[in-house]
Amino acid sequence: YVYENHPPLIVNACYENLFKFYSNDSAPEPCLADTYEFSEDGLTLTVKLKQDVTFASGNPMTSADVLFSINRCKNLQGKPSFICDTIESMEAPDDYTVVFHLTQPDSAILSKLTYSSTAVLDSAVVKEHGGTDAEDASSADTAQSYLDTASAGSGMYVMTSYIPDQEVVLEKNPNYWGEATNVDKFIIKIQPDANTQMMTLSGGDIDVAMNMTDDTMSELEGAENISIINGATKTVGFVMMNMDEA
Repeated sequence: YVYENHPPLIVNACYENLFKFYSNDSAPEPCLADTYEFSEDGLTLTVKLKQDVTFASGNPMTSADVLFSINRCKNLQGKPSFICDTIESMEAPDDYTVVFHLTQPDSAILSKLTYSSTAVLDSAVVKEHGGTDAEDASSADTAQSYLDTASAGSGMYVMTSYIPDQEVVLEKNPNYWGEATNVDKFIIKIQPDANTQMMTLSGGDIDVAMNMTDDTMSELEGAENISIINGATKTVGFVMMNMDEA
């Protein structure tokens, strides 16, 4: 249920998807998925899941969690729910198989399943905190307040603290199923002002600054112990216009 520019930084650390872009110039590749296959008519996508995945809670990930997560995204009817529009229905023949039935062939479906809003949630934990994937989820689901301050995913990190407009703390997930990270904790300071970022970076109070302006980057260029890294992202900007003359 994420549809903003910056939250994916947190979501990608705490959650994982069936598929993932491992580099900016690659096609989506399996992440929580093990293998996948399309039917000849392109209307069915069958995904076999990895069988050794555990959530931060220690619960094993199964096809039931995938169905819950995608259905919740659809039925919350929030901004990102359109991502699932071509998914007509899903079924789980067993604990490690998910079958997607599409309304039409969708060449972008694997890419859509990499998006933050289609990350796989620990359904047991989310349900314990008021979450539901039912058709009335838009009015019945009450898990958002919990998920704003905690995490229920299978990623390398768990969110242990969130102070609005100040900072987010991520700590290593002790139950991570993959190769463990060598960084125990990240503290993400929320500093929307580029000049503040420049000063705290120059003073050694932070290690990484993002979304710097051209002015601040030019001032930092050549500074000792500071590296400027430019790269492409998959962030999309768009403009909406109202054509109603009234």
